[in-house]
Amino acid sequence: MKKESGFDNNGTATPGPSKININCDIKNTSSIDNNMISPSPRKKFRKNTFRDAWLQDPDFALWLQKCEDPYKARCIVCKKTLITGKSTLQKHNRTLLHKRNMKGKKNEEEGVVKKSSTFISENIKEAELRFCLDIVEHCKSFNSFDHIVRMIQTALPDSNIIKNVSFKRTKISSIIKNVINKSVISETTKILQNKLLSVLIDESTDISETKNLCILSRYIHEGKIQTYLLDLVYIKDTTSKHLYECFLQSLEKHNLSLKNIVVVPIDNTNIMLGKYNSLISCLLKDKEIDVFPCICHSMHLIACRACECLPTYVEEFVHSIYSYFSKNPKRQNILESTQNLIKVARQKVIQPSANRWLALLECIKNILTQWTVLFSIFAEANIEKKSAIAKKIFHNFKCPYTKAYLQFLNYILRLITDFNMLFQSSEILIHCLLPECFRFLRCLGGHFIKPNYMEAPNLHEIDIYDENNIRPLEEIIIGEEALITLKETKNINTKDNNKKILEFYVNIKKFYQCAFENTVKKISFGDQILNSLEFLNPNIALNIKNHKNQLNLILEKFKSKFNTYDVKDEWHLLPFYFSQEEKEKLLQLNISEFWDEVGKIYKFQNIAKVANLCLSLPHSNIDMERCFSIIAEIKTKDRNRLKPEMISALTRIKLDLENKNTNCMNYEITDEMLQLFNSNMYKREYVSKESVEIRLSDKRDDSASEHSDN
Repeated sequence: MKKESGFDNNGTATPGPSKININCDIKNTSSIDNNMISPSPRKKFRKNTFRDAWLQDPDFALWLQKCEDPYKARCIVCKKTLITGKSTLQKHNRTLLHKRNMKGKKNEEEGVVKKSSTFISENIKEAELRFCLDIVEHCKSFNSFDHIVRMIQTALPDSNIIKNVSFKRTKISSIIKNVINKSVISETTKILQNKLLSVLIDESTDISETKNLCILSRYIHEGKIQTYLLDLVYIKDTTSKHLYECFLQSLEKHNLSLKNIVVVPIDNTNIMLGKYNSLISCLLKDKEIDVFPCICHSMHLIACRACECLPTYVEEFVHSIYSYFSKNPKRQNILESTQNLIKVARQKVIQPSANRWLALLECIKNILTQWTVLFSIFAEANIEKKSAIAKKIFHNFKCPYTKAYLQFLNYILRLITDFNMLFQSSEILIHCLLPECFRFLRCLGGHFIKPNYMEAPNLHEIDIYDENNIRPLEEIIIGEEALITLKETKNINTKDNNKKILEFYVNIKKFYQCAFENTVKKISFGDQILNSLEFLNPNIALNIKNHKNQLNLILEKFKSKFNTYDVKDEWHLLPFYFSQEEKEKLLQLNISEFWDEVGKIYKFQNIAKVANLCLSLPHSNIDMERCFSIIAEIKTKDRNRLKPEMISALTRIKLDLENKNTNCMNYEITDEMLQLFNSNMYKREYVSKESVEIRLSDKRDDSASEHSDN
């Protein structure tokens, strides 16, 4: 047996064991040591808390977010929660998914910025459009508005929108003409394409003594009457040929033709209404166009013609009283002190309107209410003998018939004015025109025609110059005040008193005869189309007993505009379609709303189309008069260099504000306006050669006057 190598007790080396045995011994020894000695502790790792400085780090700032747990962080792009530690965050920042998400976030933010910038830009445009609407609505100066905007910017320095608003005269002109105006034209042109229109035409001379041709359209839209300015033209001359060519060009600009036109109301000037060489004679070549003379203008002419039958000194008397006081402050003070002395209300003498007797009514009322005051003033002036005019006026004051004539005019002109005022409205009254004209004729005739002839259905055909049809002179009605004055005059015993009273009544009879005759001439009492318009009345339309052949003449006049059979079928069905309860609700609506509701029912679209055509017929030229009033407000003495294009744009926008019943604050700013609001709005509009030949060109420089808006 071999000895194991090692040392004996004495420290002497001994032979060792084999290699295999040694390894086994080492293993055994190691296992014994491990069991006897405890294991060493694991190495501890320190956790990193979130550092706020990382939020400022350019590598992390765009995506890193702090969590409630201080040992965690969140990536807002990847929507992941991460363990805090700079190396961990850097590793996440380098991942492919994170890079892809960051790129998407960048694109999204750029889109938001762009959208926000566009939103702010549109708000600035809208603000500038509202400022321009304020200028239009209130006729403000273009030049002064830059100052107003700068003042607002000073008052509101924190407003980003106001801060970026910029206004100069050229920009204001461009926005009004080429943005708002063009938007109104575009919107209305689309509406007019399928409409049948009444067109009003008139020419006038403005403050700069330039001849204008004004063309308006009148139509029904959404149950309301609308007035739109087709064109305002400076014309070279007023011959019928030029007026007609201007009219056709204006229609063409709006993609309209004569087929869209059905009625032209017009005043009574020869160039407009002449039988042969006139604008109307050109238009009437189209058999489906009708003409209505203006009823209000006709009443003025009737009053003027009738007043020519009275002594001329009556009108001169009214004018001379105003002239006496008008430009003399001393005489005005005398008038005021006399009014205080007699204890009557202070009133100035009203200026009479030349050649308009209906306008003279207020002047006559003014003189009659101050008769005692004026009589005493001119009596004293006559004694002083300082004024020949005062002497002449006092002579007329002493004549009792002067007062009687004025009292008669105060009475009868009130009747004519009341009728005239009825048709001074823009409301739909065309269906009332003929019945009211007959009513006026009866009232007028009742003053001098025998009562037994007044019941005749054809009163307009009576012979008013046949003495058998006329009241005796002293039975002619002259008004209660004038009658009392004449009775007082009879008590004055003078040689020729009865002769003058007889002369007074003869003049009054001539007045009535002239007024009656001209009323019959100026108003078409035999016009069957006007008579047929009673079908528009809801009480007639919904009651079969009131149905006659009202539509026959209208359909015959406008043959190509409607399907006759469909219209008649719908007309006969209309009274039976609605229940009694539905009829009661419909009868509570006004006439335009009634036909708008009927037109919404598919079965009655054709009859509603006929009704809308008839509702658009103007009963007078009042819309034109209002348009000229708007133009007069726009083109004043201080703004007399405004060009026709600008006046046209301003007038058109003002009419659109009225049509929509809006103002500069709530008027709708459309997408089309915002699209037109760009650099192209400064470009000048092309004018065709045909327009240059007809229209008066305006080559004045905008900057020629510091007071010129455009």
